[in-house]
Amino acid sequence: ASGPTDPTAEQPWWDPDVDGSFDPWTDTVLVGEHLVGKGARVVLRPSHRADAQDFFLDGLEASVAGVFHDVDGTVHIAVSVGDPEDEVDFAWQGRHHFFAPDEIEVLSVAPRQRAQ
Repeated sequence: ASGPTDPTAEQPWWDPDVDGSFDPWTDTVLVGEHLVGKGARVVLRPSHRADAQDFFLDGLEASVAGVFHDVDGTVHIAVSVGDPEDEVDFAWQGRHHFFAPDEIEVLSVAPRQRAQ
C-alpha cells in the first residue's frame, strides 16, 4: 500500500500536501485547560530543551502565530515576541520562535478558540 512513509509513493512523505488535515494557521493544541491557536497571548517559559537564545525570552509575552506538527508527531507552537506592530512584520517575514506546549503560560485565547 502506498502511504506517507512508502518510498515508492509518487508524493514524498515530507510534502505538506500528503496530509492536508494539518494547517498551522487554524490548528489548536490543548495547553492546560485552554485551547491555544493563532492569536492567543502567552508568556514564554523555556525549559531544559531550550537553547541559550530561548532563555533570553523567558517571561516575555508573545502572540501565537501557528501550531505546527512535525513528522514525529511533536507539536511546536510558533510565536512572535514584541509589540503588536513588530509582530506583524515578523509574521510577514515568517520569523517565529518555536516552543513546546509545556513551555508557555496562556494569558488569553482568541475568541474562536474558546471551548464551548
